[in-house]
Amino acid sequence: MGTMQRTNTRLIKLPALLIPDVNYTGDSDSAEELNVKALDYVRRTAISTLDDFVITPFSDALKNKTFEEAKQNVGVDAHGILLGTYVTNEVIGSRKYVVRVCSQTRVQYETVFSLVQEFLEKVLVDNVDSVNREFVRKVDDEAHIFIGYLLDEMSRLCGRNSTKMNKKDLEVKYPATDEKLELDNTIIEMEVALDSARFTKINEKNADDFHKARSLTARLGAFKREFEKYLMEKYGVEPQGVEENEAYDYELSDGTGVRYLFFKKRVSPSYGDAYSELVTTDKVLGKTKNITKDYGDLSIVRDLAFKAPYQSMRAGAGIQIRTDITGSNKGVVVISRIPKGGEPDEKKYQVFDNDGKTYMRVHDVLNRINSLIEYCSTESTTTEKKIDFFAALPQHLK
Repeated sequence: MGTMQRTNTRLIKLPALLIPDVNYTGDSDSAEELNVKALDYVRRTAISTLDDFVITPFSDALKNKTFEEAKQNVGVDAHGILLGTYVTNEVIGSRKYVVRVCSQTRVQYETVFSLVQEFLEKVLVDNVDSVNREFVRKVDDEAHIFIGYLLDEMSRLCGRNSTKMNKKDLEVKYPATDEKLELDNTIIEMEVALDSARFTKINEKNADDFHKARSLTARLGAFKREFEKYLMEKYGVEPQGVEENEAYDYELSDGTGVRYLFFKKRVSPSYGDAYSELVTTDKVLGKTKNITKDYGDLSIVRDLAFKAPYQSMRAGAGIQIRTDITGSNKGVVVISRIPKGGEPDEKKYQVFDNDGKTYMRVHDVLNRINSLIEYCSTESTTTEKKIDFFAALPQHLK
């Protein structure tokens, strides 16, 4: 008869930020030492233990179970990519686990922008050289392009510069209301079995521990943010981007060195978000049947050029669209996005009606693309934090 092997466990505890004269009776130095040691424990041990041994194994088990069902129900292509969307709902104990699996396309929008830019510039060169192109017309000596053709070309470029993959999402909800389940803000500790195979089993006990682990992880993350905020206030560091790197050294009582480093984090806008300023994405189409401020400019011109004025306003914010007629079969589409309490952001596109097909002035489209590329090259800054530890000099080297 074999003996039962005991699984090692680790107790994960939520530390409290110690502040002298508030919740700590010691001096400022000893409070900071305890806080920074707690931070090191949170980021190196606590969060990774909960994620590695509880959260990821249980989450993956639910997702993989649904994915296997999806393969049987909607099928996969030759590369193992799902051919449709598949959703499962499973109530375990007092919670509902909703898993959604589908294929996801990731587009290299920066590359697409560059290629569309080249394409339109070539159209302009051909226009100057009087090279005839299908779906391009010269109006008042200016090249105009059929908007349907342009959108098809952009779609083709997106398809050529994209990668498909499987996406697996998990949501935990209240069974009765179908609302997102709130985490438990009373959890302060959890004993974790250091056995990653244990949580690959889907049962009520593991589901309860999964909820506890997610809740405790959220609270540990809050402690980390609270300590970093305390440090920035202590050293007078600007949260919106320091002018130059700032480093502060601190030594623990055992000789361990600590360095707090604050530096600029540069964040550039997303090319994907910029692309949606031009073309209405499926994500937007899934939210509304009406044209809203989230619609892309080219999609708006295609649908509303030479039509009656249109507006979609709510609580003083929204979008207004009109076509100002400037001549026979010619006009200017004016798109005004109006923020609540702010000035309208107005975009204009010269258009031409060619037997019911709307053509746009190429220069207008190219200028808009150039401005979006420039927008994606700008950087906003925030302060990034890094805390390094340097072990004390070993005894035999002193």
